[in-house]
Amino acid sequence: MTEEAIKVGKANTVEADPVSQIAARLRNARRAKGWTLERLAKITGLSIPTISRTLRGLQAGVGSTKEIADALGVELEPVEETAA
Repeated sequence: MTEEAIKVGKANTVEADPVSQIAARLRNARRAKGWTLERLAKITGLSIPTISRTLRGLQAGVGSTKEIADALGVELEPVEETAA
């Protein structure tokens, strides 16, 4: 696997950094519940663009990430660092 593939988080690659790992957990939980971004926005009070950016790992505000995690029932436990 190339370093570039790891950095961009393409499908079927290892999520290298902690932000990407958390974003992947949140995305998977949302999909497992069958929730739309709109539903998650109503539950959390966050905007759809904020949720979308957070779930893609582009925005990692602690407050919004925690709101999303709480709504989805995802515990934000520490993630393991991977060697680059």
